[in-house]
Amino acid sequence: MMRLARAGSRVFVCVLLEALACGEKPAYTDLRGSFSSQAPPSWRVLENQGGAQRVSFIGPSSGPGAFSTSLGVYFEPGGNDLAALRAYARRQALGGGESSPLIPRPWKGGRAYQFSLSREERLAHGPALERRREAFVLIPVRSGFYVLVHSAPAGTFARAQPEFGALADSFHTVN
Repeated sequence: MMRLARAGSRVFVCVLLEALACGEKPAYTDLRGSFSSQAPPSWRVLENQGGAQRVSFIGPSSGPGAFSTSLGVYFEPGGNDLAALRAYARRQALGGGESSPLIPRPWKGGRAYQFSLSREERLAHGPALERRREAFVLIPVRSGFYVLVHSAPAGTFARAQPEFGALADSFHTVN
């Protein structure tokens, strides 16, 4: 299946091409080595943009709403109990819009939590507003919790749900 032939970027390219040729989605490992997950093929990757952000995949690369969707991974250090997760969800809801309650979901023999938001946001270019939907999955770990976020215009949100599901299902932490 996937094998490493040489060190460096050549290895990454070879592994990526081999994975794509076999119909597999390429694996992503963050720069700190603290998690891995499936990466949506042909999406742009933004790493270490500051703050809690670890990686964002921006896409899809074609079709309606090309590059208007973000699948992000963030890390919130500190508390990992239900009170810390509820506080995070409340902070996200302060931006306005409609929010669903924080609910538990099974995750790899343990428990994760999810909630969603729908709100108006100003477009990057111009004064127009756009309705965006966001889905959050909070995964508690020993030193805090990871936040997986799917953010997209409301009209194209469903299009990337399979990629977000694959990101969440394949997410594996080291800490």
